[in-house]
Amino acid sequence: VDEYDLSTLASSSMMPESVAALGSEVKQRLDSLKDMKPLQRECIMLSSYYGHTHQELSKKLGVPLGTVKAWIRRGKPQAIAF
Repeated sequence: VDEYDLSTLASSSMMPESVAALGSEVKQRLDSLKDMKPLQRECIMLSSYYGHTHQELSKKLGVPLGTVKAWIRRGKPQAIAF
């Protein structure tokens, strides 16, 4: 995972320990996404973060609807939305 500026993730009211913990959590979630197959990662991102339906993803990625549902079901525990 590329380095990123933790200050962009923190508000001025957060304590340094909170910022560090948040940075660690973000890194873990990004790492879990990085470990997924590219199409599964794309499914998770488009579904969780951009609100695409399973049907839309099936058409967009050219895979069966059941495959999309399985990828999302298996991948979500690893990449729960922030």
